[in-house]
Amino acid sequence: MKKVPPISDKEKAEPSPNRYRDRVVILVASAVMGAILSAYGYRGGIMEGATHIEFIIICWLYFLPCCIVLLLISKKTVALDKTCAWDVSFYRRAVLQLFYCWFAPTAVVFMVFLLSSFILPLSLRESTFLHIDIYIVALLLLLVNACYVIAFYMKQADSLFEKLRLERNAWEEEADRKNAAFAKISAEERKIIQSLKEQIVVLQTKLETYKDAVKLKTSGDTTAEDDKVYLHKLGATTRRIMHGEIALFFMRDGIPWFGLKNGEEHLATEKTLSEVHKVVGDDFFLVKRSYLINNNAIERCVRRSDKRLVLFLCDKQKTEVLGPVEPDENLEKRILKVVDILAERKK
Repeated sequence: MKKVPPISDKEKAEPSPNRYRDRVVILVASAVMGAILSAYGYRGGIMEGATHIEFIIICWLYFLPCCIVLLLISKKTVALDKTCAWDVSFYRRAVLQLFYCWFAPTAVVFMVFLLSSFILPLSLRESTFLHIDIYIVALLLLLVNACYVIAFYMKQADSLFEKLRLERNAWEEEADRKNAAFAKISAEERKIIQSLKEQIVVLQTKLETYKDAVKLKTSGDTTAEDDKVYLHKLGATTRRIMHGEIALFFMRDGIPWFGLKNGEEHLATEKTLSEVHKVVGDDFFLVKRSYLINNNAIERCVRRSDKRLVLFLCDKQKTEVLGPVEPDENLEKRILKVVDILAERKK
């Protein structure tokens, strides 16, 4: 099975998970929080009598503390990820997260509001809108920390899903490899069984041929050469063809064929001429590695003026087999055992 790659040292050194680095999100959140506080905190106080410039200044004054508080929360969260991750100690991290990133910033904001209330007019100091700001700050900071927790578990869910996907792909690849191996083994077994069956058929045929040869030899009706049989398989049919009926074996498009003396041509059972030669024996001899000529099929042999030999067969098609370019003494000796080699007549 394909294993999931381990976590590298670089990934271990980074925060787990690696987030809180997008300053754009912090700036947008600061703007939103500052606008909320500006709109609701002092709506019943100075905002009614403030000019546009004063309103913009107040919004910026709210934006800056919000931005500073959110940046501090982000850095503290990253530090807590290094020292006390959620997936290591959840409850301890939850307490520390609430204390450092929610309770402590809320308390600081509340103290700043209390200290600043001494310099505010009495009407604003006792205004309920001033306390509404504290509630809004607490809720917003709680929402920010909840977003951190949700982001962490979304990251964990994505990591787990990716791990499961890799494991599933590994299992599928392993199953495919096993199926391919089983299919290969089955195919090889079928080939072996088929080969054994063919060998059994050949042995049975040879045994029957030997029995027939013994019977014919004892009766004296036929010669030993006529007793030999070539086993020709065509699909599910197996024919017994006497060697005396075959003129030659030859190659056509890389496949061995054989031609009978009556002119018929058939696809050979074997796949190469070497295999055919082993089956038919010494009654046939090889010419140019492309022809197996039957001894009894040779009518005459002529040596041309360029020293090449030409074999004329006694089949229906009067086949002519041209010998090799270079003189071959072994071939000439083999032919001379059957017929004489005649010189070409000059016309």
